[in-house]
Amino acid sequence: MKAFKIIPLLFLPLFLSTTAHADSAGMTGTEILNLIEADESSKEIARIYTAGLGIGLYTGLLVSDELSEKEQMFCFPDNLNGSQINRILLKYLNEHPEEHHQHISTIMLKSYYEAFNCDKEK
Repeated sequence: MKAFKIIPLLFLPLFLSTTAHADSAGMTGTEILNLIEADESSKEIARIYTAGLGIGLYTGLLVSDELSEKEQMFCFPDNLNGSQINRILLKYLNEHPEEHHQHISTIMLKSYYEAFNCDKEK
């Protein structure tokens, strides 16, 4: 069981670099929505960016939950994919315009918590 818990640590640098890049790039919810509402090329860039960031955050949260001694915070479905992550993010952005100024990684984490909070299932 120890070996299984060590292997996900290999993905931690990937998660950290993805989150750091999002913060350094300064992408906010407003900027993502502006890309989505622009031409098809910009929409595709936003889709790829948020799917990549979302998968990185998802992977990091899975590792965190796996390594934590505490009760799980997130209850993700087994087959979560980039397309679903984008729809969850877009839904959250549409329902929370007051948060559009925040970094997209922060908004994405909040959207995950709203969609996959383990306490919600109890």
